Amino acid sequence: MKHGVRPTRAQKIAMKNSGLDPREWLIIKAFMDRLEIVHRVTGIRQDVYLKAGE
Repeated sequence: MKHGVRPTRAQKIAMKNSGLDPREWLIIKAFMDRLEIVHRVTGIRQDVYLKAGE
């Protein structure tokens, strides 16, 4: 499994807007329209879709 990295400030804002706590999630891949994230403890993967302005 690929290791995640800490989110940037803009990525943290996108996660907060999606109702997630950025302290609990790591970034696996960052695309133009979405972020692939993984939970630090449980390993659950999730996608966060970005809006045009984020």
